[in-house]
Amino acid sequence: MKANRIITLNSILQWEGSDLNTSPNEPGGASKFGISVDFLDDYHKKHGWPRADIPHVALLTKDDAMLIYNEMLLDPLHFDDLPTGVDFRMADLTTNLGMTGGPNLLQLCLGMFPLTGAVDKQTINLVQAIDPKALVIALSAAWIAVKHQSPNWGPHPPITKSGFGHGWSNRNNAQRDAALALIK
Repeated sequence: MKANRIITLNSILQWEGSDLNTSPNEPGGASKFGISVDFLDDYHKKHGWPRADIPHVALLTKDDAMLIYNEMLLDPLHFDDLPTGVDFRMADLTTNLGMTGGPNLLQLCLGMFPLTGAVDKQTINLVQAIDPKALVIALSAAWIAVKHQSPNWGPHPPITKSGFGHGWSNRNNAQRDAALALIK
């Protein structure tokens, strides 16, 4: 739903943070506000601009991030056509799983086959026929199951000393609850 865009993006940006994260595990080597060099480069290509690099990511502002997320994430997800709560949850999951990973997870939860990696008309129709609360819960359970399979769930030196499992669990629970609270 269009009214949920700002709430959703503010939540994503809060979780992703405004610090420049540099790591060989980040697509392109860095991210800020959850926007990787590769994702920003896709945005640049779409507009005919020069290739993005780490300094471009470092210069991103919150307003830049919101503009990029609206165009490159929410619009392709057909955010405004998704039920309240499902829209919020799908944007957060897709931020983490990528532009095909989020839709594939949604289609798995809907029992679709084959997976297309895109939120298309068939996907929207199935989403609108399901209880949004049940779908948010299913999406959250599926996302944490996917993350649990990551080698970074637990300690994995030299990437992380403690693993990301605790943080991913916290984010999953908080974002699930926030999505459910949006549903009336």
